[in-house]
Amino acid sequence: YAEFAPYCDILAVLPYVVTRKEPLNESDLMRVHQSVSLAKKIMRGKPVFAVIQSFAGLPYWPRPPTPSEFSTMVAVAQAAGADGYAFYAYTSAERYPTPTSPSGYKLYEDTPLMDAVRSASRLLR
Repeated sequence: YAEFAPYCDILAVLPYVVTRKEPLNESDLMRVHQSVSLAKKIMRGKPVFAVIQSFAGLPYWPRPPTPSEFSTMVAVAQAAGADGYAFYAYTSAERYPTPTSPSGYKLYEDTPLMDAVRSASRLLR
């Protein structure tokens, strides 16, 4: 982050933790906190946004976060002092099946995760 901080008005960190490594553990989810904390130190008062993973897409992201994992990532980003959030709902153009769609991941088709995104947005507001 230090390389980019002097050129940023806002730095967004993207600690995507749901990868091919299963199962996730607490330290995986805490990478969100570590990323935001480190960026906050380096940015010295400039805003840091947390980009929270809300997607799946093979071959690197075989499933989206569960609603609980998503909520935990938001909570630890907030605890680390995130100034803003983006919920990245990357939709795979490829035809990779995922647990929620045979034809590629779409957040709006994953009702429990979409509900968690809506809840987080309301709580953060």
